[in-house]
Amino acid sequence: MPATPPLASSASLSKPTSPTKTTVASTALALVAVAAALVAAPSPAAAAIGGANLNTLFVAKGKKFFGTATDNPELTNAAYVSILNTKTEFGQVTPGNSQKVDATEPTQNVFAFTNGDTIVNQAIGNGQLVRCHTLVWHSQLPAWITGGTWTNATLIAAMQNHIKNVVTHYKGKCYSWDVVNEAFNDDGTYRQSIWFNTIGKAYIPLAFQFAAMYDPAAKLYYNDFSNEFAGAKSSANQQLVRELKAAGVRIDGVGFQSHFISGSTPSYATQLANMNAFTALGVEVAITELDVRIQLPTTAAKLTQQANDYVASVKACVDTPGCVSVTVWDFFDTFSWVPSVFAGFGAACLYDANLQPKPAYTALASLLAGGAAAAAPATTTTTTTTAAAVAAPSPSPKPTTTASPTPKPTSTPSPAPKPTTTATPAPKPSSTSAKAPAPATTTTTAAAAVAAPAPAAAGAAADRTLGTGITGSCWGGGGAAAAAILQLNINPPPAAERGLASYTIAVSAGFTISQQWPLNTFTLAGNTLSFTEVDDQPNPGLVMQFGAGVDCVGGLLSPPVTATVAATSGGKALMLAFTGTGLTAAAAAAAGGGGGAAAPAPATTTTAAAAAPATGGGGGGATGAGVPVTLKSTLGMCWTSGGTTMVNVQLLVSVNGHQPMGDVDGLPALTLTFNGATAVGPAATTWNVAGVGFAGNAWSFQTLDDQPSIGGNFPVTGIACTNGQPQGLTLSASAPGFAVNVQ
Repeated sequence: MPATPPLASSASLSKPTSPTKTTVASTALALVAVAAALVAAPSPAAAAIGGANLNTLFVAKGKKFFGTATDNPELTNAAYVSILNTKTEFGQVTPGNSQKVDATEPTQNVFAFTNGDTIVNQAIGNGQLVRCHTLVWHSQLPAWITGGTWTNATLIAAMQNHIKNVVTHYKGKCYSWDVVNEAFNDDGTYRQSIWFNTIGKAYIPLAFQFAAMYDPAAKLYYNDFSNEFAGAKSSANQQLVRELKAAGVRIDGVGFQSHFISGSTPSYATQLANMNAFTALGVEVAITELDVRIQLPTTAAKLTQQANDYVASVKACVDTPGCVSVTVWDFFDTFSWVPSVFAGFGAACLYDANLQPKPAYTALASLLAGGAAAAAPATTTTTTTTAAAVAAPSPSPKPTTTASPTPKPTSTPSPAPKPTTTATPAPKPSSTSAKAPAPATTTTTAAAAVAAPAPAAAGAAADRTLGTGITGSCWGGGGAAAAAILQLNINPPPAAERGLASYTIAVSAGFTISQQWPLNTFTLAGNTLSFTEVDDQPNPGLVMQFGAGVDCVGGLLSPPVTATVAATSGGKALMLAFTGTGLTAAAAAAAGGGGGAAAPAPATTTTAAAAAPATGGGGGGATGAGVPVTLKSTLGMCWTSGGTTMVNVQLLVSVNGHQPMGDVDGLPALTLTFNGATAVGPAATTWNVAGVGFAGNAWSFQTLDDQPSIGGNFPVTGIACTNGQPQGLTLSASAPGFAVNVQ
């Protein structure tokens, strides 16, 4: 980061009120005393305790890395760079500013990577990992964003384009990405920003979906400050994690920026408990921007307090199994962002202005080497503060330089299906070799799409409804490999507490899997796929690429491809609901897993890929003239929540005869009518759509580029739910400028 960063707003820099302090008595040697004893003899930078440096010591504790941030102007200081490049000292590097939006896309769709590449490539050349930082933030935005005129759809498209280009450029080079940065106020409410004010809170899951799409291997983090201790912001961050996971949106970690004031730093116990609260949600955590600023001038006592504060944070990470790393926000006081932002404060880093290690450095080396500084927290003298007092002032644009969906129901026995967003949808075809003609007008009833449930054997409930289909809309062919999507919809959503079932899918043609989302412990043997459910993930799917014997003609697989689906373990009785074309399905449940006797298999239902879709009553499918759109709808899974009938709808959308849809053909703004219902919505959850609206029994929304699998969970009035299936409900759709067919 630059030595003189731009200032944040005065509101974000206001000094916190005096903390409420509580002294914890020491019964043995205090950490602060240990640090004081070390002041007189700081070890040299190149020779930490035991001959190992901080990263080596930290990794020996089972952690990923101990790293630092840096910035391009600092790379002219040879002495500084020699330490920065030492992997035993710092095993990871974060570009402080050169990957932010204003640096990477200063003009819309004109990208600049030179400065970011300099830092990233230097780190990789040294064998260091890179935390890439940051994709979506309210600060350090270029004028084309802050001064632009945006709608929900246009800003989503701009955000996706930015993430696509930046993440793709650095694909394979980033251990992790800070996807969204500082989205909450200290009171736990959403921060007002151009992203939130234009898109709503959906900008966060959308950003994570886009990042996952363009680099599936990178860890995806939410990053914030004042979330390092229990309080409103920490609770809001935890709720965000729950909501993203409930919606099937991948989030791998939460970053604690940890810009602290010496003497007002949260205690070891406070940070430890907070870290464990997050890791209990199934994410890793990391300290991402650690520094501890001192009110100037420095004294020996202030330096020992700073050492104690550093130790409290790093020890909390060491003692939290799910805390994987610590990154300091630069290590050289001369390059710290603090003095230019917080008047009267400074000396926040591990190395002083002469590039010599400070007591904090020595105390950390002792802690990590297993020395006295690692004493149990009960024997320390620490300062704890109230949540309001601990909240560090919102760091300026430097660090980060500072720096949604509905949560899973806890009481309903059959919770709403929680979508697995297509984080890795099928690649957009470069061309469509065979365009499908506008389909005939149809409206498909639930009865036509759903097989009658099989009666369960004695002692076995039909506890799975599996909607499944090979999409009739394919792409490729004509000499290229034909490809199609197979999408499953499991109701109720898989839950570890209820037991996870295993499945096999036997396909009539040879295929390979080019993408999948998310299949756990899956294997492909010949033409048979086997996999186990993933907790809270109701919509697994895959992109199948077929061999020379299968072609894609007019958007349909030729010859038709069939699949047979069976539950094979977990004692689960399986009921099937069928949609799509080219599908043969049979169900069977193996005994075992404590689930009782298996249900007998229902009669096999077959639909042919080339068959004309059934026509139902209630309003007409294909509407108008224009680009053909086909909706493959999974409709047939319902449940009752609080006396309200809830219906899950999953749509596989093809435009112009191919999946996934893309902006090359235009993205339809669809209105889906729930015929037979008196009212629908508002939705409990929707996924992969924008601009959602409801009027009477109609749901309107904007489709998104490269997102073929969309849907929602809806309260529906006037429809009864019997045996998991809505009675008398049909769907029809329209879109201006498109000919829409619902199957």
